[in-house]
Amino acid sequence: MHTPEAQRSEEAADRIGNELMYREEREDAISIPSSVFSEHEMRQAISGSMIHTLRLFGLELRQLTPDLKAIDHFLRFRYNYWTDDIEHEDIFPNETMCAAT
Repeated sequence: MHTPEAQRSEEAADRIGNELMYREEREDAISIPSSVFSEHEMRQAISGSMIHTLRLFGLELRQLTPDLKAIDHFLRFRYNYWTDDIEHEDIFPNETMCAAT
């Protein structure tokens, strides 16, 4: 349930996240090993981004436990989530993209 307090908390989290994301990297920043970026972790991140994408489209997710396969299907066929893209190197050349698997 969205309360005014929850909304302010979400807005604060978004603001802090954006500040961190767009801040210049410091020279003393901790290096993150490439092993952290596994296929599993990337798929988890995509699942989270699908939920955020719903909010960007003005939609509200009311499930406490989101049905990621249904969200994936909805975004895939309603909004061309996996096909509306720019050209780039395929990082998973032998995989069919579906974040909810």
